[in-house]
Amino acid sequence: MYFYNQVVDIDAFIASWDSKMFYDYARPYALVHQYFTNRKIKVWGAKEKE
Repeated sequence: MYFYNQVVDIDAFIASWDSKMFYDYARPYALVHQYFTNRKIKVWGAKEKE
């Protein structure tokens, strides 16, 4: 049973890296910091500092 658990875990790891290399997109966190450098981002629900 433990062996099957490890095989499924390895298969999921390989599939996730395969899809990551296929789509090759940047993560949203990195894009926000890249495109909004030195700019204030107003988000919904955020409280303004006084």
